[in-house]
Amino acid sequence: MYNFAITILAFGLTFSNSSVLAQTPSSDNTEDKPRVPQKLAVVAPTSEIFTMGGISAKDKPSVPSPAMRKTMPMPTLIPPVWRWIKWSSYQCDVAWNQSCSGSDTIEAPAGWQACRIIYTLAYEGGHQTSKGFSAENWYADDRQSPDRFRIYRVSISASGSGLSHDQTGAKIRLENLGMDLVPADTDNAGRYAAGCHMPPHE
Repeated sequence: MYNFAITILAFGLTFSNSSVLAQTPSSDNTEDKPRVPQKLAVVAPTSEIFTMGGISAKDKPSVPSPAMRKTMPMPTLIPPVWRWIKWSSYQCDVAWNQSCSGSDTIEAPAGWQACRIIYTLAYEGGHQTSKGFSAENWYADDRQSPDRFRIYRVSISASGSGLSHDQTGAKIRLENLGMDLVPADTDNAGRYAAGCHMPPHE
């Protein structure tokens, strides 16, 4: 009787283990393997130079020479502000298996300084996009704080999903991209009055 009970117990354990093994998925099952994004092909951004009245902004803005202001003490006035649009459009537009990044600068002409970046965000969407604007070409040993500067760097990027089962592209498009300028000798009180961007400079 004891030997018969041992035999029944062993048979039950064997059947149980067989059932578990039968339910374990095979390691060769490709459906359970992670789907790794493929390497994205790099494409260049596209841009259109702003043109008005047959004059192109490709080389430098069409701005007047700022008049020299009197140095006698006087209440702070809003300085003259000149708007310069460099690009009609600046964009990255990619398919699901592509990526794009662009970086370019807008430089104030002689006699002027950068005040603030100007643009219209016409479109931004898809898998992944970004945009950024940073100041460069700071005044050397500037007595104003934050320091004044002459260049804005514009950066954009777009990246597709890279997944064949989720083919999502991306696009970002900036239009009428440029900057407002104020005379080079405008101090920070004048910059505040004009509503200029005044980023810190470490």
